[in-house]
Amino acid sequence: MELIDFQTQFSCVAPLERKSKFDKEIIKNAFSPIRNRVKFYSYEEVESDYKISLQKYDIV
Repeated sequence: MELIDFQTQFSCVAPLERKSKFDKEIIKNAFSPIRNRVKFYSYEEVESDYKISLQKYDIV
């Protein structure tokens, strides 16, 4: 089984300064079968979403 056979969403989490590298790599032919199932998230986005969730559910 290969990743193209595994039907799921993929997330790439990295520093924001790596976004341009991600964008450059994801357009390569090797990634065309999964391109529409991969999304980039910066560490800052993940942290922000986490904090919002904590506030929403009054965990903090």
